[in-house]
Amino acid sequence: MLNTKDRVAYFSLEIGLTSDMKTYAGGLGILAGDTLKSCADMGLPVCGISLLYHHGYFKQKLQETTGVQLAENDDWDPAKFMTLEDKTFEIVLESRKVKVQIWRYDQTGVGGHVVPVYFLDTNLPENHFEDQAACFNLYSKYPNTRLKQEILLGVGGVIAMKTLGFDISKYHLNESHAAFAVLALEDMLGSRENVIPKIVFTTHTPVEHGHKKYSPETIKNQLEDKLFAKLQGRDLADNTFNMTRFCLENAAYSNGVAKKHGEVSRKCSQDLKLIISPMVSTPKAGLPGLLRRCLINIYQAGTKIKIS
Repeated sequence: MLNTKDRVAYFSLEIGLTSDMKTYAGGLGILAGDTLKSCADMGLPVCGISLLYHHGYFKQKLQETTGVQLAENDDWDPAKFMTLEDKTFEIVLESRKVKVQIWRYDQTGVGGHVVPVYFLDTNLPENHFEDQAACFNLYSKYPNTRLKQEILLGVGGVIAMKTLGFDISKYHLNESHAAFAVLALEDMLGSRENVIPKIVFTTHTPVEHGHKKYSPETIKNQLEDKLFAKLQGRDLADNTFNMTRFCLENAAYSNGVAKKHGEVSRKCSQDLKLIISPMVSTPKAGLPGLLRRCLINIYQAGTKIKIS
């Protein structure tokens, strides 16, 4: 039986676990998948959270006469790889109640330890078409759907963990796509002060256009009223919701994905007076031992969770 106590929940909009599962696009997903595979190999109490995309990212095709790239759906059958959980939940999107089902994929490590990875799915006939579309394609080209995906990952991920009975000690947000998890946790835990010790944030890009921004008005149209009310109480720079900045401001620990990347990101975030640590700093213990100790240090920071 799966142990649901003292878990780390790893949120990522894409997770690459096998090439046959169309749940990733590129580097971010491969890194997320490798992190979860490493956690399984090292026996760490982690579970993954992402979205299920019935049409994948896209399948590239070139037009024969012009060489222009064409993007086609990359359809696949999740039932060949995952099992459907018997529990569902509801989330509010655009003032509508949306039913969410949960798929589970078990990543088994070399020693037999299982890291369950959960994929949220709104592609159900009882849902409005616009809400179904959140689980059509990864990184939807439609801004309204893209925001819906990010709310589903962040808010829906928190609800899913509660629905499945997990006792989560740390929420690891892999990139800022899951930023809305902070608001869901504040609603669940009562205050921002209770949330911050539970958040770990990994940033992947120091490039300005890589950080998603929304106006409060745009978010208000999608987010549940009680969660938007919590966002209204925040001091938003230039009246803009910068998802990366929001994660940095509300995480007990933030890190980059390499030593150099951490250095560059710290320079980009000097006004926040925050520490962005490199994911890996020294190879003294050998890579497996180093990665295990690095992850343990990150996940134990600011909480009572103990990982041996």
